[in-house]
Amino acid sequence: MNKLILKGYKFHKSGRLEEARKLYERVLKSDPKNFEACQLLGTLYTHEDNHDEAIFYLNKAISLSPSNALPYFNKGVLLTKVGKIEEAISCYGIAGRIKPDYFEAFNNRANLLIKIKCYEDALNDFDYIIKNSNAAASAHFNKANLLKRLGRNKEALFEYEMTLKIKNDYFEAYLNKGVLLKESYDIKGAIENYQKALKISPENIDALYNLGNSLQEDGQIKKALHLYNKIIELNPNHHSARWNKSLALLLQGDFKNGWKEYECRTTIKKQILCNGKKLQEWRGEKSIRNKKIIISSEQGLGDSIQFFRYLPKIIEMQGTPIFRVQSPLKELFQDFDTKIKVIDEKESIPNADFHCPLMSLPYAFRTTLDTIPNNTPYLRADKKLKFFFENAIKEKGKIKIGIAWSGAANHKNDRNRSLALSQLFPVINNNRFEFHSLQKEYRGGDQIIIEDNDRLMDHSKTLKSFSDTAALIECMDLVISVDTSVAHLSGALGKRTWILLPFMPDFRWLLERKDSPWYPTVDLFRQEKIGKWDEVIQQINIALDSYHGG
Repeated sequence: MNKLILKGYKFHKSGRLEEARKLYERVLKSDPKNFEACQLLGTLYTHEDNHDEAIFYLNKAISLSPSNALPYFNKGVLLTKVGKIEEAISCYGIAGRIKPDYFEAFNNRANLLIKIKCYEDALNDFDYIIKNSNAAASAHFNKANLLKRLGRNKEALFEYEMTLKIKNDYFEAYLNKGVLLKESYDIKGAIENYQKALKISPENIDALYNLGNSLQEDGQIKKALHLYNKIIELNPNHHSARWNKSLALLLQGDFKNGWKEYECRTTIKKQILCNGKKLQEWRGEKSIRNKKIIISSEQGLGDSIQFFRYLPKIIEMQGTPIFRVQSPLKELFQDFDTKIKVIDEKESIPNADFHCPLMSLPYAFRTTLDTIPNNTPYLRADKKLKFFFENAIKEKGKIKIGIAWSGAANHKNDRNRSLALSQLFPVINNNRFEFHSLQKEYRGGDQIIIEDNDRLMDHSKTLKSFSDTAALIECMDLVISVDTSVAHLSGALGKRTWILLPFMPDFRWLLERKDSPWYPTVDLFRQEKIGKWDEVIQQINIALDSYHGG
């Protein structure tokens, strides 16, 4: 190689691009057909985002040496940069055909094939690298990531294991394998892999955070809190760690510190602020006597039902609450108290003096376990609607039980909290009771069961709103529900309610308790093992054996 090119390449590698360019240009001035100078100028201009010059010199290099794979590869890099994905794929393909052991070209092509959703072609490229390369750890890893993305989890797990067999200090493989195991309900396995990742990189925030989440899901709350505190120490602006810390504190019943930390969500979830309207935030520190305060609903419908209980306390302080609520709940709340103005969250925001997110009210009132406002019922059903459902339910003799077995499918914890209707067969086959579905919508398999089963009364066609659901609940003697908005509605109506909870419940249900300080008429039935509902169903059946109404 030309001495000037060697010197220029050293400058190039050390980032002294202007000096490198001058040397390459000197070479081309005396030797216009110098291949190395052309292809190096092409990569230099690519680095500088001078795309026109880059493509000129790379094309020139290709014309000078069409059987050399390198300029095709570098052209692939450039075309990827400018978003010409299919052309880049072609360049990497040519590079691979010219040089069959150019595994980086196959890897880059595979990643681009993933971008255009040609998944099988991408898998073929990874398999080619695995078969022919002596250092295939990254190919196994990339293949595992793609298989995980495609939902082929068993195959993905195998590829992660192959990655680690080849390279046992592959940090990202331990991390991603941990994520996959957690998603597959293998929390112990996830914890083990995150711990191995941390042996390689002890202060990696992602590994610490994932381990904290898994420990919390495994019920190891104190260890999880230790990790959240370590993350916050390393990165005080890691709001997700603060958020999870707040949930862990609340789960333990530490309301004093938990509600305070819970305020960090206003940084994470910008939408709970007042849609950009500049209002003074209120957290209990100022008098609201004769002042209007907007309370913005947030998170799920069940959260709005649960924390609505705080609005009368605003009235007690002689403030005027304006409650911005999700559309499906407006009708339920709007006739509760004429002193509470209820508006749809989609409506324009009226003038007011203060603003407070709904779930900041426990902090504003410095709520402890002993001071939860838990007088129920604090909601009521419409009398006319209740009369309608009473007449629709013809059989009068048996104890009536309302059932809700699944929540919103898009809820982040749906896979842990919802059941399939078939899992409740041991309950609804009990002839002592009359069972009524409180579900407004059914999932595919459940719809078929409903149509073929006369043990469960279907009301989905008449449940048009939460007001309808409230009226139907009022006609029940007992409600059995998973942790969804129906459970909160039933509790707020003061109805006897049994709630089925996953092994690691939402913070509001605390730990180990069979009762709820939020709802005096609620009993809690908890999983003893992650993902295992059979024992919970058995507990429900045992409780039904001794239940005689009331």
